[in-house]
Amino acid sequence: MNSQFEANIVREELKRIVGQIWDMTLQLGIVENLHPGALDETEGQQSVHIDISGAWCGRLELLFSKPLAKKVTQRMFALEQAEPKDDQLIDAIKEIANIAGGNLKCFLPEPCDLSLPAASLDSQKFVIPEDANLALSFRSDGEEFRLFLQKFQG
Repeated sequence: MNSQFEANIVREELKRIVGQIWDMTLQLGIVENLHPGALDETEGQQSVHIDISGAWCGRLELLFSKPLAKKVTQRMFALEQAEPKDDQLIDAIKEIANIAGGNLKCFLPEPCDLSLPAASLDSQKFVIPEDANLALSFRSDGEEFRLFLQKFQG
């Protein structure tokens, strides 16, 4: 993202991508949270990231509240009200990252490659990247979801 114009395009595309994932894949509503507060650390956070390399190098990081990660997993695996297992939670949030990263890749300079997603189910003390080029916050079913895009120097 070399210019403010490009950053705005990527921001709008990421909002569209998140909306489509929530609508088409999860069939859940989601709205942008224009005034996010501090992260609620009492219940822990579930995080996943994908590294991007090539003509554009950086990281896409997604952060779910624990209740939202559970709901996403239940929707993705049609678990109804069953309690998801940890491996299902990891698979679900990794898949959300894959979908978001794959769609984002279309708006980055070519060639770009995506790493496999890496996930953590206990990001109790998740540190928001201070040098994130883009940070978005959303609410879905009363729960928080955040997205960060960070460009690496090099």
